[in-house]
Amino acid sequence: MKCAIRILALFAAAAMLCHPISAAETLTMACGGGTLELTLEEYVTGVVLGEVPYTFGEEAIKAQAVAARTYYLYCKQTGARQHEGADVCDSPAHCCGFTTEADLAARFGEDYARRSVEIVRAAVEATAGEVLTYEGEPICAVWHASSPGATEASENVWQGALPYLVSVTSEEAVDLTEVTLTSAEVASLLPDWDGGRSLEWASNSSGRCGTLGIGNLTLTGTEARALFGLRSTALTARWDGDMLRLTAAGYGHGVGMSQRGADAMASRGCGYREILAHYYPGCEVG
Repeated sequence: MKCAIRILALFAAAAMLCHPISAAETLTMACGGGTLELTLEEYVTGVVLGEVPYTFGEEAIKAQAVAARTYYLYCKQTGARQHEGADVCDSPAHCCGFTTEADLAARFGEDYARRSVEIVRAAVEATAGEVLTYEGEPICAVWHASSPGATEASENVWQGALPYLVSVTSEEAVDLTEVTLTSAEVASLLPDWDGGRSLEWASNSSGRCGTLGIGNLTLTGTEARALFGLRSTALTARWDGDMLRLTAAGYGHGVGMSQRGADAMASRGCGYREILAHYYPGCEVG
């Protein structure tokens, strides 16, 4: 579900003004050591297939389709993703993951794959050509798996504020995961740690972990998440004897649309435009 996007040029200036986008627009995707030519809508379908299950609400799937299409256009216009001989790649660590019907059939069976393609393709077609814009420009429409309670502001993750990537409420089920480390394991991850057991937690502007003090060291929430292998920066920490127990709520960087939150909004009767307006405030769909 998550898209592990590393924003290398999040705040680059747009290279051109937003222009109407055609559903028939084509692109080149680098994959498997070669390239694949796709229409934009075929690409968006593959991204959405890899991002959300077909059991999500129809309006949540439509919202994901618009976000995926927008993110592609944003990267194209700003040069935020660079490839030699291709417009995008199929790596979730660089662009977005891309999944085919055959991929899904191999993992979940042919019935699941066929139903997924049917539902996702309908959502993509229903929103064909639609993108999110802010002051006429396509936005950096990032998303993540889950943010129970509230999403994260962009400046708390990537040191730069965008007016539409602010913290908003996200009413969804709480999903907790725990990572347990011995003091020896903590020491191996933090070579400069003095062994002190004091823990000091400070929240940031979004209510997540802004800093986590461990003995003589202070980590940002983002650093703690990466070092300790946590699912999010919505975390708590405590010592239990010789064990450091870290608990995280949700999954992902927390910025932009929460996929689980979008599904929860869809289940409450919200349309995809309402979902997008909530998670990307001040933006327009067109």
